[in-house]
Amino acid sequence: MISEVSVRSLSFLIWQQEGCPDGDALKHWVRAKAQLEAEHTDYLPQSDKLSQAVIARPPISQRPKRAISARVSRSERYSSLSAAATQ
Repeated sequence: MISEVSVRSLSFLIWQQEGCPDGDALKHWVRAKAQLEAEHTDYLPQSDKLSQAVIARPPISQRPKRAISARVSRSERYSSLSAAATQ
């Protein structure tokens, strides 16, 4: 990932090289960012370049199942608590 500081520094250098014109800040920023991104992707292995371009989604073989807890009556709940207390 390219840092904002890197883009800002290169954008400033481009601005100076062009004679410090007014009103072209966005153009210089976009040009600097594109240049840094191009340099960054040149150093990546081919497999990393492809993974950045396309993010594959895994196939869904089965629909997700919804788990629902079983309802327990009050008498069952209290009987299990009292059985645990007597042990």
